[in-house]
Amino acid sequence: MSAAVASPLPHGEGLAARRALRDARIRGATFLALGVASFYFASSSFQTPAIFGFRIYTTGRETFEVATSVGLLWMIAGLAAALVGALQLWRGATFRWVGRYHEDMNIRDTLDGCGMGKTGSVRSRPSR
Repeated sequence: MSAAVASPLPHGEGLAARRALRDARIRGATFLALGVASFYFASSSFQTPAIFGFRIYTTGRETFEVATSVGLLWMIAGLAAALVGALQLWRGATFRWVGRYHEDMNIRDTLDGCGMGKTGSVRSRPSR
């Protein structure tokens, strides 16, 4: 009969880290599938025109228009989704924030600026 010996896990490889990596891979596979699906939709919609109009108020109410095709928009969306999916599969869940909230939840201190070595206090205004 052998005794099971619990060995300490290296930093960042606990149960929460494994779950975060699993969830990131599921998100990555989902985004890649959406990217592939958008390429399929793009292939059949290049002939459909799409026109976007933007009214710029600072220049005397002129309208700025962009004409493109729906297929090109599907291609852009597909590339973005595929890129996000590939990054999720490759890097996993890498974002972390270490901080402390105050009595007023709109004020918080960043203790480690997401690995960037910056610290500071952030105050947010409530949305109205």
